[in-house]
Amino acid sequence: QKHSPKRINILILVSARVYLPRLPKYHFALNNDVIHPYAKGSLGFISASSGGSSETNFGFGVGGGAAYDINDQFGALAELNYQIASGSVNFGINFGVVYSFE
Repeated sequence: QKHSPKRINILILVSARVYLPRLPKYHFALNNDVIHPYAKGSLGFISASSGGSSETNFGFGVGGGAAYDINDQFGALAELNYQIASGSVNFGINFGVVYSFE
């Protein structure tokens, strides 16, 4: 029995997001000096290209997270983001390190 070769499709997607102006974060006041929860929002344009074609759409996003102060200069953060642009929905989880110049 002869096997036909398997075809592999590779999709290359390039995406650029420009959210200007970025809406301010709302920081919730807690009786805690170390953990700082916040909510955020964004408005802007998303441009994506694939296979020689490109598309730019208006989008918006909402999210929230918390920053944790490790010491006076360093911290860590975790946040969830939900973005919608012309029917396309993106959900993301971000983790980061914060450095304060103050």
